[in-house]
Amino acid sequence: MNTKKRIAAYAASLDPITNGHLDIVRRMAPLYDTFIVIVASDTRKNYTFTAKERVEMASAAVSDILNVRVESCVGEYVARFALRLGADTLIRGIRNFKDVEDEQVLACENREIAPGIETLWVPCRPELAHVSSSMVKGHVGIDPNWTTEAARSVPREVLLHLKEKHLVGQARKHWLKLTKFLQTKSFATAKEETDETIFEKLVETYLDRRRAYHNLEHIVTMLDLLEAHFGRNEFWPEIALAIWFHDYVYDPRASDNEERSVEASRHYVSFLTCSRGRPGVVERLILATKHNKMPQNREEAIIIDLDLAILGAPEKAFNEYCGGIMSEYEHVPPRKFVEGRIRVLTYFLKREPLYYTAKMRSLLDTQARKNLRRAISELSR
Repeated sequence: MNTKKRIAAYAASLDPITNGHLDIVRRMAPLYDTFIVIVASDTRKNYTFTAKERVEMASAAVSDILNVRVESCVGEYVARFALRLGADTLIRGIRNFKDVEDEQVLACENREIAPGIETLWVPCRPELAHVSSSMVKGHVGIDPNWTTEAARSVPREVLLHLKEKHLVGQARKHWLKLTKFLQTKSFATAKEETDETIFEKLVETYLDRRRAYHNLEHIVTMLDLLEAHFGRNEFWPEIALAIWFHDYVYDPRASDNEERSVEASRHYVSFLTCSRGRPGVVERLILATKHNKMPQNREEAIIIDLDLAILGAPEKAFNEYCGGIMSEYEHVPPRKFVEGRIRVLTYFLKREPLYYTAKMRSLLDTQARKNLRRAISELSR
């Protein structure tokens, strides 16, 4: 009796893995004892995601298929790599006639490179024939609803990575504008920190998956609104810096997050070459986001309004915000959370004015009050 295990490999760049790739894996994996997904990297090519990120996304996508594992192939022929892993079959997906022509050449070459491994072509399902990694990446940032469209073609983990990659790009643009305006130079402290390393720390902090709302998307949204509606006013650099740092420390269990964020901000702001003798402004603006008192000036009014802009967002975005807050406070007993949440939302609904600047009032007040009333009603049921 032949007891040799049947091992197949499915190789692609998976930049990123799509539902088309995943469908091939789900259909073919049950036919083999072991099915290996190979994330291929050609050192001559530029990829949107690193090899590590592509492996992470693919691993998450196939985690529920018991006989599938993911490997990374860098600097080696994929066919030889698959053969070395014990595979005797190399699976390739076919979407159209052009793929057939390309794959015919590749199959012949692989047969010469790694004798002993055969190529098996698997046609994709018709409804997935249009799906490709490049098509998915073409959605990124095209309009405010791009994530909804991309979600049709990729697993959830991939959508999160796409969103994060886009947000980091947007955040970097804002950061570069700010540091260029401030004419900061690469500086070195005892910890050898630079503008870039500070940016990386900020991004890493705000991309923490435990932050369901107080995250990088919140920061970028505030910076977008600041640029779109208030421009580079007299206090623009201080407001921008305060936005970057106002949620740097965020612990839903603590009541001194803003004070601790002020402490964190001092480490960077003290090195600015263009603080213009107003180092305390950033700290004052961060503390204003506690929302426990009236703004004392226009710059405080601006950052308070920007921080609360989500209240006046379209219904879908507002609902996502509510879900994010609930997730961040999952440690609170449900009944206690609902009671506290109703108090907070009611406070903002009754506040006059809800937004302190004329611009935000005209743009957001009506929708904000509609959102708040609906949320309070739903929580009160």
